[in-house]
Amino acid sequence: MAKKRVVPLWFNKVTKLVLRTPLIHRVVSHNIMLLTYTGRKTGKVYTIPVSYTKHGNAVTMFTNHNWSKNLIDKVPVTLRLQGRQLEAALDFITTDVEQITPVLLEHLRNKPADARIHKVTYDDTGKPKADEVRRAAGNVRMIMLRLV
Repeated sequence: MAKKRVVPLWFNKVTKLVLRTPLIHRVVSHNIMLLTYTGRKTGKVYTIPVSYTKHGNAVTMFTNHNWSKNLIDKVPVTLRLQGRQLEAALDFITTDVEQITPVLLEHLRNKPADARIHKVTYDDTGKPKADEVRRAAGNVRMIMLRLV
């Protein structure tokens, strides 16, 4: 399922720096957070910027990269979310297109910058094209974390 990198590594490094900087993080922290997790095989700690949607104490994100395999049930992760360090735990991961499609559609309505990553375009009314969202849903994992 892992795909060619869409976002260059230098961009991730700059984004991490911005998200860790007081006050400046506000430029991007409503769309991007830092996710810190431990590799299940290596034990190494990784921190990556990811786009997210937050509803109450649930945080949803989408990826086509294998790092999500490290988010094992009940293993805590740390989020730097809108300037705050928060603990979270895996609620669920799915590759079910029927589950992912409506959630990804809503995500792209609210985060149009992510459309390029998912190769989704918008119709004349400004809505993500449903057939493209469904195709994109078949290429990602949807991850939901619960704040603890």
